[in-house]
Amino acid sequence: MVTSKPRIFIVVPNYRQVGGIAKMLDYAVHADSQRYEVWFATNTNQHANAGLTAKPYYQRSPHEIQFTLLDRADLRDGDMVMISLPSDFYRVLERAKALGYPDIRFIHLIQNVRHNNVFFDKSMARDLLMKNMPRICITDQVYDAVKRLVPDEELLELNFHGFDFEFFRRPSIKANRTLRLGYNLFKSNFGEKVREACEARGLPVEFEVVPRGVSWENLRAAYHACDAFIGTPLREEGYYLPGIEALAGGDILICSDAVGNRSYLAAEAALTVGYEDVDDYLAKIDALLAMTPQARERLQAAAVDFASQFSLEMEKQGFRAFLAEHMEA
Repeated sequence: MVTSKPRIFIVVPNYRQVGGIAKMLDYAVHADSQRYEVWFATNTNQHANAGLTAKPYYQRSPHEIQFTLLDRADLRDGDMVMISLPSDFYRVLERAKALGYPDIRFIHLIQNVRHNNVFFDKSMARDLLMKNMPRICITDQVYDAVKRLVPDEELLELNFHGFDFEFFRRPSIKANRTLRLGYNLFKSNFGEKVREACEARGLPVEFEVVPRGVSWENLRAAYHACDAFIGTPLREEGYYLPGIEALAGGDILICSDAVGNRSYLAAEAALTVGYEDVDDYLAKIDALLAMTPQARERLQAAAVDFASQFSLEMEKQGFRAFLAEHMEA
């Protein structure tokens, strides 16, 4: 396709249905809505993952996003390239070298507090932070983790992480007669340990287990079926999306502090626990069991109300302002 629109390539390592790559697809949709010709490029020889492109925001938004392999990307002078994983920056440079080094402009979307860790992505993250380019941080915690490492803080912007609130929002709240707890198996099996501990104590609770590779619709249905959600993030995360999705789905959240998720751990309906501390999780579950269904319903309604402030529309408008200031001036 040949157009007069400015072009932006969104580069990802693969098409897996995981949070960081799904967020890059959100940014592709944002850019397409703002008069850009958008290419979604990957390093691996595979078709776009059906689970990834089934993302509701992508499906319901009119767009002309095109998919390509990075080693076939026709990079030209003036093109913009957005990367998130640091090693993708160097893969883009390899492609640019093969094309005679066109004058491309980078945007770095920083999605993880681990960018300040010398061991993250084979130390490429720290190296990349020293290069001067416009950057977007997805949370205050990510911003604070990297701001002292970039050469020009004026090129570092905070565009707060949005998510598909309208899709995940539970329209009405009614607590289950028996407390129903959800957890997923996306990153660890720690939820299984909490379940086993509950069963060992004979606690009157039921469980909703969300497997890897679940469809977006079934993920939403799982949140809506529960009263509370057991968050099991890694020790450090850039955001940990299931936590905010669960709040929007009307669940009280039991979750550890993963640094990047502190914005929503401030919610009244978020109960913070120690990292993989089974006894701490059980204590919070005991507290929920001690509540009346009406008290749980109030907290569940508060969860939905709190989550409503973090929208994709907010994120899209922030990206529009970023492009106007740093890429279009």
